[in-house]
Amino acid sequence: MAQLTDRVDGDITLLLRGPRAEAVGRAVLDIAGRPPHRRIGESARRLEDRERTPAVFAGAAYPRLVGRAGAVTILASDDGDVLLRWSHVAGDGWSLQQLVLTACEQVGAVPQGTWCDCAGWLAPDRRDGPTSLAAAARAMRGTPGLRRSLWTATRAAVGPVLGGAAPARPARRDGAGGTDGDVVVLAELPELPEPPEPAAGTAPGTARVSTFSRRSVQVLDWLGRTGLVAPGRHGLTVGVAVNLRLHEPALADAPAGNLSAVGFLTARYSDGVTDLAAFDAELRRLVRRRFWRYLAVFDRMFSALPADVVRRLTRALLGAPPPCTLSVTEGWSESSRPCPGCGARSRPTPDDLDVILVPSAVAGGGGIAGLSRRRGSTVVAVRLTGISWADVEAALRQAESWQEPSPKVIGAGPTILATERREAARAGA
Repeated sequence: MAQLTDRVDGDITLLLRGPRAEAVGRAVLDIAGRPPHRRIGESARRLEDRERTPAVFAGAAYPRLVGRAGAVTILASDDGDVLLRWSHVAGDGWSLQQLVLTACEQVGAVPQGTWCDCAGWLAPDRRDGPTSLAAAARAMRGTPGLRRSLWTATRAAVGPVLGGAAPARPARRDGAGGTDGDVVVLAELPELPEPPEPAAGTAPGTARVSTFSRRSVQVLDWLGRTGLVAPGRHGLTVGVAVNLRLHEPALADAPAGNLSAVGFLTARYSDGVTDLAAFDAELRRLVRRRFWRYLAVFDRMFSALPADVVRRLTRALLGAPPPCTLSVTEGWSESSRPCPGCGARSRPTPDDLDVILVPSAVAGGGGIAGLSRRRGSTVVAVRLTGISWADVEAALRQAESWQEPSPKVIGAGPTILATERREAARAGA
């Protein structure tokens, strides 16, 4: 994961908007700057090959540096918006959300109550449990039934990638601008229609199509109409990021860290429309088969190899073409479900704070879409690499891509880096 920053902007980015945005940002710096978080964050940053600080992000300028601490960098715009940058080596989107909500509580922006604290930001001495995918793989080795599930999990993990043709890539026009950095598009998704009724003959009690699937299909259809996502011969291969804490009992109370794994599914797609029922069924099948359990074998195999061989293999994997044109993740979510680790609810987002989480970029020219869901509305942040801003802008200007019921673009533009500094990686990074 650290080597990813040598190729693309690997930071997770959070936009905070509202009268208390900067106060929340400073509270994040305070937490991230205290032990042991500062040490953990600085260790993560030292593993990264490059340090990147954007001057422009999603079409907005952020000229003022509020501060740096551990894995966090805080920037501010002239309008008072705050850009929070977070090392994906230090943690995933769930960890960042828990950190920010803890900071909100610190400035009095969250009502008093008993909230989930499995991330451990308010209990800095409680750092037990896996905080990385490698540690998660080791924790899963003792899970009952792991060996019996490995073949099913591995087939679910690699089947859509190896079993079909390479995903189609949008064509770049002659004369397009450079493709350094990435392009970020922020858009408000339209209201969801009423969920479809179960088909005739469906067994009673069958779950309806999930909100995540419906929102994902909205994004896929929109980007398909623009030409920014194109299907391959067997359909649309989509990556889905899964927070393992929610689905793997052995990781239910894992603290802050990066425990998000990406699985792949193939969705039927024709005439600009993704088959929603098929997408949801494939996603449920992917999760039910616990595709992430193959990591236990993968980690054991890599642990037996010399460090320099592991680094070369990792570089080769990062340099390979992406297995899909787009991955989807739920970056920020106000779920009413209790935490599987402690049973408590997550802290609520303050009413006067707007939050948009932009996932880290992916290598190989693939894109990633992050959904930020709160108070019944959803904003999608699409991060694209390997394509110029000129091409993205032209695609967004197509009439069919911005008229209702397509998403409403609220920000878009290339990432312009103010600094890009290579640091010497520590031995073993």
